[in-house]
Amino acid sequence: MGKKRVCVLLSEDLYEELKRVSEETGLTLSDVVELRLRGYEVVRVGGLASILDTIEELLDREGLEGIREGLRDYEEGRYTVAESPEKLKRELLGED
Repeated sequence: MGKKRVCVLLSEDLYEELKRVSEETGLTLSDVVELRLRGYEVVRVGGLASILDTIEELLDREGLEGIREGLRDYEEGRYTVAESPEKLKRELLGED
């Protein structure tokens, strides 16, 4: 399947958000836009806020069960970990 060049107009807020994701992940802006169009959301995990959110989630029984379910899904191979922007692009876009 080939690719076609398309021009789109984005709100400035959305452009800034996608540009930030591009800079943080190393993916091109074009790839980030394509992932968004395909329904994916690229998120960055880490930092103190993420740790505090995780601790808060662990204190909640329902959240703890969600974490356990996520761990089972991961152990059963339902999740893929991409260690670099290139591997992320290959996994999400099916490119080599």
